[in-house]
Amino acid sequence: MASPNSGVSKVLIYLLRRDLRVTDNPVLDEVARLYEGRDSGEHISSQPVPDFTHLLPLYVFPAQQVDVSGFLHKDARTRETGSRKPYAPARSQVGNFPRTGPHRAKFTAESVWDLKQSFQKLGSDLVIRAGRLAEVLDDMIEQFERDDSVLSTEDGRLELVGVWMTSDALPEEKEDEAQIKAVLENGGKQFRLFGDEKYFVDDADLPYSSMNELPDVYTTFRKSLEPLRSKPRPVRAAPQKGSLPPFPTSTLIPPQFAPYEIPTTLETLTERLLRPLDLDSALNFFNAAPSEAHWVSTYTAKQVTNAHPLSGGETRGQHRVQHLLRTGAMTLYHETRNGLVGEDFSTKLSGYLAIGALTARWVHWQMHAFEEGKIPASSDKEADDDEDEWKAAPGFGGGESEGTAGVRFELLWRDYMRLCAQKFGARLFLLDGFRGASARPTTAGSESTTSTITSPTKSAPTKTWRFLTEQQEAESTSPKPTTLPASANNAPSFALSTQQVLHRFVTGTTGIGLIDASMRELAVTGYTSNRARQNCASFLSSPSHLGVDWRLGAEWYECCLVDYDGASNWGNWQYVAGVGNDPREGRVFNPVKQAVEYDGRGEYVRAWVAELREVRVGEGGVEGLMGVFQGWRLEGEEREGLEGVEWVERPLVRIPFEVARRPREGGRRARGGAVGRGGGENRARGRGGRGRGQSRGGGGEKGRGRGQGGSRGSRSGSRGVRGQAE
Repeated sequence: MASPNSGVSKVLIYLLRRDLRVTDNPVLDEVARLYEGRDSGEHISSQPVPDFTHLLPLYVFPAQQVDVSGFLHKDARTRETGSRKPYAPARSQVGNFPRTGPHRAKFTAESVWDLKQSFQKLGSDLVIRAGRLAEVLDDMIEQFERDDSVLSTEDGRLELVGVWMTSDALPEEKEDEAQIKAVLENGGKQFRLFGDEKYFVDDADLPYSSMNELPDVYTTFRKSLEPLRSKPRPVRAAPQKGSLPPFPTSTLIPPQFAPYEIPTTLETLTERLLRPLDLDSALNFFNAAPSEAHWVSTYTAKQVTNAHPLSGGETRGQHRVQHLLRTGAMTLYHETRNGLVGEDFSTKLSGYLAIGALTARWVHWQMHAFEEGKIPASSDKEADDDEDEWKAAPGFGGGESEGTAGVRFELLWRDYMRLCAQKFGARLFLLDGFRGASARPTTAGSESTTSTITSPTKSAPTKTWRFLTEQQEAESTSPKPTTLPASANNAPSFALSTQQVLHRFVTGTTGIGLIDASMRELAVTGYTSNRARQNCASFLSSPSHLGVDWRLGAEWYECCLVDYDGASNWGNWQYVAGVGNDPREGRVFNPVKQAVEYDGRGEYVRAWVAELREVRVGEGGVEGLMGVFQGWRLEGEEREGLEGVEWVERPLVRIPFEVARRPREGGRRARGGAVGRGGGENRARGRGGRGRGQSRGGGGEKGRGRGQGGSRGSRSGSRGVRGQAE
C-alpha cells in the first residue's frame, strides 16, 4: 500500500446511504483491517484491494428522494466548466407528495451530523453533498483528474482509486448502484458493494439457496429461524481513533457542484433542508382553502405531547436503547406495545434502524447482555451509569422476557419485509402488489423479472379502488366505483371526489376519532403508533370504508414518517390492503371498536382532535365516548360549539357500533370497562356477534374475544403496519 506521505494521495471513498453509524459497520471494519495490516499483508480478500492512502467518507442527499432546492446558491451561480440545471422537486409518483417531509429531513440531518462528529472524533471527517449519487461521483472523478485542476496545490493532489458502499434491497437504490458502478468502471476505478448488515439475521445465515425459496407467510419464515435469540452474528466493534486512514487535505476535495452549496453547521443544514418542505404546501395539491392551508401550524400550536421527541443519530439511538433497558420499558414491551399515548409504550427505535444509525443485531446483543445480568457496553462515554440502578431494572439478569422476545420478533419482521422487497422487486410499488397477475409471463416463453405469490390460495384478488386521477383510473384494470363505498351500514351522506376524500383523510377530518387523531399526530410529529397505523391503512384502503388506492396512503406515510423504511412501509400497506403476502382475504379493522379497546378513556383522540377536548361525556363510561370516537353521534349539549363542523355534520363514513354491558365469554374487557359490538374486523371470516344494524362482525386479534380471528399468535396479535412503529 502506498505511503501516505507521497505527493499523490490515493483516496478511497466510502459512500454512505442508510448505514449512518461507526459501530457494527462492515465497510469501516474492512477499511480499518486493511489499513492496520498494510505493512504486514495480513488481510486476504476475495476482491482486489485498491492501493489507498486516505479515506473520504461521503454522504449525498439524493435529489430523487429529497428536495435539495434549499441548497441552491442565492445567485444560482455555475462553475466555469458549464451550467447544471437544478433538480426538480422530489415528488411521489401517484399522489405528487414530497417524498421526504420535514420530520424525516430533520432526523436525517441530525443523523448525518452526528456521524460527521463521530468521524471527527476518530480523526477523520464526513463530506456532505447533494444531487444524484452517480452524478456527484462523476463530477468528483472529473475534478480529481483534470490536469489543470485547482485542487492540485503545494499540498499535492488527490487520485480517486475506488468507491465502497453497502447494498440496498429496493429497486431505486439498485439503479443507483448500477449507475455508480458504470461511472467508476468507465474511469477505471474500483467499485465494491458490501452486504447490508443492519438487519437481525445475516443473509448468509438464511436457510434458503435463493430468494425464490423465501416463504410467502411470515410465520413460516420465523419458524425456520427459531430460536431467534441464537441467530444474530456478533457485532463488529467500532473503529478506534487512529485506526482509519487519514482524511484527505480539505482544500483538495472537490467542492459541491453548482448551483448548489452545502451549509457548514447543523443548524443551517437543517434550515436549508426544511426550506422547501412543509406539509401545508404539500396540500396545495388538494387546492385547500386558505382557512385550511395552515392546518399543521394550527395543530402544532395546541402543544400536544409528542410521542416521538427524539433526535436523529447513532449517539441518540444508543442512548435510547440504554434508556429502554435501564427503565424496564424493553422488558414491559409486550404489555405496552399497543399503546397510543406516551414516549415509552413502544421502543421508538424504528427511525434509527431505518437510517442505519443502529443495527438490529446491536440492539439484540444489548438486550442479551441485559438478560444475562451484564450492564450493556455502550459507546456513550458521558453517562456513568450506576450499577445498582441497572441491577434494579425490571428484567435485569432474568433471561429473555416476553418484552425482549417481542422486540426480537419485530426486528425479524423488518428483515422479512426487506427480503420480500428483494424477492418481489418492483411489485412492492404496484397497485396489485405481490399478489397481482401483471408480473406473470404474458407471452409464450417470456419470463417476469420479479416474483409473484405462487400459492393457489393467494391468487390475485379482485379489488375495487378509487383513483386520484382519470389517467390512473384509465390505466387500471380494477373495477372502479364512482362514489364512496355505499352499504346499508355506513353509507356516506354525500358523494365526494377521491381528491376530496384523500384531503380529509390526510388532514384528519374524516369524522372517525381514532383515524383523525392519528393523521394529525402524524402530520405534526412524523410519528404515530403501530396500532393507529394499522387502522388508518385499513380505513383508507378497505372497500368497506374509503376504498382509496392504497399507494396514496403509502406515499403520504413516506412523506410524513420520521421512521420511513421503504420495504416496511410499502410491504405493510400491501399487507393491510390485501394485496401483499398474506393468505387471508378481507381484513377490515373497525376503528371505533379499536378505539374502545385501545383508547377506552378517549385520551388519545381528545389529545389530538382539539375540537373534542371540551366535549362533555358524562358518566356513561365508554358509551359516553361514542361521540368522541364518531363526532356525528354527539347530541344536544355535547355538540355545543361544533355546529357546522364538516366532519361532525358530514363524516366520510358512519360506523354503527354499540357497547356491550359485559364482555363476551373469552373476550378481553376494553380499557374503559366494556367491550364493543358491531362493525367488523374481518369480514371474510364472518364470525362474531352482530350489533344493531351492523354488518358481519368478528376478526382482529387472537385471544381478544369471540369472533376475532388470530393472525400471528398470542404473542403479537394482529399483523399490520408493523416494523416501523416498534
